[in-house]
Amino acid sequence: MEKENGYLPLGDLLGDFQSYHMDNLPQIKVYVEGSNQQFVIRKVEKSYDISALYYLLSYYLPEEKSENGNLTKEDVIQIIWDLKYGKINALVAVQTNGSNYEYGIEGYILYNYAASSTRGKVIHLQDIFVKELFKNNHKLVMKGLLEGIIKVSKQVNENIPNIFWTATKENNKVGEILKELIPDVKFGVRDLWRLDLSAFKNILNADDDNNILIKEEGGIRVEESKQIAEDWNCIVIRNNGRPSSPILSDLINNGREGGICALRASILLTNNLVGMALYNCDAYSGSSGRYLWLDRLFVENSLTGKINGEETVIAILAKMVEVANEMNAVRIEWTDDSNELANYEHLLHSLGAVNMKEINGEFLYRWDINKYHLLNEPLTVEKKEKKEKVKQEFIPKYY
Repeated sequence: MEKENGYLPLGDLLGDFQSYHMDNLPQIKVYVEGSNQQFVIRKVEKSYDISALYYLLSYYLPEEKSENGNLTKEDVIQIIWDLKYGKINALVAVQTNGSNYEYGIEGYILYNYAASSTRGKVIHLQDIFVKELFKNNHKLVMKGLLEGIIKVSKQVNENIPNIFWTATKENNKVGEILKELIPDVKFGVRDLWRLDLSAFKNILNADDDNNILIKEEGGIRVEESKQIAEDWNCIVIRNNGRPSSPILSDLINNGREGGICALRASILLTNNLVGMALYNCDAYSGSSGRYLWLDRLFVENSLTGKINGEETVIAILAKMVEVANEMNAVRIEWTDDSNELANYEHLLHSLGAVNMKEINGEFLYRWDINKYHLLNEPLTVEKKEKKEKVKQEFIPKYY
C-alpha cells in the first residue's frame, strides 16, 4: 500500500524520539473536565506526541505558501525538526479517560524561550490552536493551555513572568482569547522593527571602511560576564537609559545557549568604548525558523549627529548580520520601546529596516503574568468563569 503523498513518514524521518531535546524543566500538568470530555495539558514528551502534533499542525495547511504568508506543510516539517531538537517547544491538550489513558491531541501552544536584559527569561508564543470540541469544551481547553503557559513562564522566571507574541491588531488570536477570558486585561504594545535578507547586503556594504571595532561576547567565563554587565550598566546610566535586570551577568554567561550575547563597539585607533548591544539567538518563527532578536543597542550620547555614531550602529548591525548568516537566519528584529535608537531612525530606514506596522500592521505584544491569573485548577465546565487579581508583590524599577 502506497504512503499518502500529503503526509510525512515521521517514523522514518525522526527516528527514536528519546533523542528529543527536553528543556530540563519539570513537566507541568493542567487538568480540564469538560462536558463528557476530560483533558490534560502537558509538555510534549512522548513519541506519539510528535506524529500527532504534525498531523494536527498540517491538516488544514496548503502545500504552497499563500499571499498572506500562512504556514505550509513544508514549514510544519521544519517546525517538527526544530521541536525535536529543542529550538521550539510545545504544550499539548490531550483528551483522556480521566486516568492515565490518552486518546489523542486536541490542541497545542507553540512557544520558545528567550532572554531580556530588563526582564530576565521570557516566553515567546508562536501559535495556539484547539480543534472544534463537544459543546463549550473548546473555550475550556483554550483556558487550560493558557494556564499551562503561565506555569511554564513561572518555571523560567518566578519573579517577573512575561509572555510575548507578534500579531496584527486585526488578527491577534492570543489577544482575543485573553480578552474573552479577562475582559479588562491590558497588553503592552510596541512597534516591531525588522531587517530581512534584502537589507543584510546593504548593511555589510555600508560597513566597508568603518572606523569601529566590534568584539563579540557570549558563552564566556563568569568573571568576564560580570565585567560586561558592569560596562553595559555604565553606558546605560551615562545615557539615562532603563536599568537592567540584576541577573544580566548570568544571562550573558549563557551566550548563544539560551541567554544574551553582547557586542562591544570601540574606536579603532583609541579603543574607547562608544557603544554596546545585547541580543539573543533564540527568537523563532514557524515560517522562517530561528532569527536574531536585538534586545537593546546603545550609542554614547556624545556621538549623536556625528559620523562615529552612525558608524557604531552600522558596525553592530553588520556583526549581527554575520551571526545571522552563520545561523542561516533570515531576519533581525527589535522594538525600540525606550527610544534608544530614535536618533538613528533615518539611518535604519536607509539601510533597509522597516517598521512592520507600516508594512502589514504587525506589532509586538507583551502580557505581564503577575497582574492577572486566569483561574484555579481543576478546570471544569461547571465552574463559574471569573478573573482573579493576584496580590501585587514588589516589582523592581527596572521592570
